[in-house]
Amino acid sequence: MWGVQSHENIYEFFYNAHIANGLTLQPDFQYINRPGATTTFHDAAVMALQFNVVL
Repeated sequence: MWGVQSHENIYEFFYNAHIANGLTLQPDFQYINRPGATTTFHDAAVMALQFNVVL
């Protein structure tokens, strides 16, 4: 049984930083509150990092 489903919250923070000509770096942080809209699963923190290179 997955419990009563009601709502899910996702909070996201990201920033796009210009490092050099043609190079950007974008860190991303997400916090997921009540994944699957239930209290069965624990909250989750997700981190990512993206590099963009333009030649």
